Amino acid sequence: MSLRFLPRALALVLIMLSLLPPGRAVAHPLGNFTINHYSRLEFARDDVRVTYVLDFAEIPTFQQMKRLDSDGDGVLSNGEATAYLDAELPVLLEGLELQVAGKALPLRIQDSSAALLPGQGGLQTLRLEAS
Repeated sequence: MSLRFLPRALALVLIMLSLLPPGRAVAHPLGNFTINHYSRLEFARDDVRVTYVLDFAEIPTFQQMKRLDSDGDGVLSNGEATAYLDAELPVLLEGLELQVAGKALPLRIQDSSAALLPGQGGLQTLRLEAS
């Protein structure tokens, strides 16, 4: 094949590739070993609402499973979630501080939730939310 046909051949290959359907992209929001922390602050006239979220990737969730799933059935029941949150949230709350104008404001938990979600490799991830 002579070199003068190379640009045309390359253009033809690129056109053919552009006609192929796109592949499916699969994304994982966390690395398998991470714990993602998120805080949202909402200010009102006399109130501040903090929404605190922890997303545990597969490995940290697996490490918590004995404490999460006390009956070992692989499902997080309401009772198991409540027991886990009752044990964990006071410790988490001790590590949080909210200051407004240099003054520390007391934090108290108004509502919370824990859920196991599907992750990679057949493992689960854990999402904790507290307001």
